[in-house]
Amino acid sequence: MIRNTDKVAHGLMLGRPDNRRYVYDGDRRTMLDDKPLMGPDAHGVYWEPVRAYYDLALDSTLVVFAPVHPDNLPDNL
Repeated sequence: MIRNTDKVAHGLMLGRPDNRRYVYDGDRRTMLDDKPLMGPDAHGVYWEPVRAYYDLALDSTLVVFAPVHPDNLPDNL
């Protein structure tokens, strides 16, 4: 698992099933409200957070990303 402390992860090579989860420091469950798009990856796919699990003992959040269908992308992309 990759640990990323940036507010929004940049330059992620998302796309493989084992590579769709990231651990962030602190409570990052609000990413689900903000829905920041990640990407495009090497295949032109954009990703958005769909689940977040906060671990109080470790003070970290596991965020799971899913691909965004091209029809659901904003017009400016």
